[in-house]
Amino acid sequence: CVKTRASHHCRQCGRCIQGFDHHCPFVAGCIGDRNRHFFLWFLALSSAGCMYATFMSGHAFWECVGFPVARLNLGWPETRPRPDAACRVVKELSLLFLPTAGMTVLVCSLCMWQGWLFSS
Repeated sequence: CVKTRASHHCRQCGRCIQGFDHHCPFVAGCIGDRNRHFFLWFLALSSAGCMYATFMSGHAFWECVGFPVARLNLGWPETRPRPDAACRVVKELSLLFLPTAGMTVLVCSLCMWQGWLFSS
């Protein structure tokens, strides 16, 4: 490969990449000058998907775990029906809240870091 000053050889791909940043296993290719903005869009949409999953599972988590704990012996009148029936239906979804929240923090952090790197 003809190596210019700004290009680097990728060991995984076996190609020279202009403005090489890194080899990304998630997109199965190298990130360089030509596809940097596509990679940033990929991260932004992945972050949005993670936030949506966290919101959806967070609602079920609050209904099945948070709400019953919040109304324990506080003397408040029962204004909402018990979510026991809903918890039987969505208990698997409510258990997804913690992993999706963790993944959202990681993916959003990666997206912000890459955005900062690409802007500088």
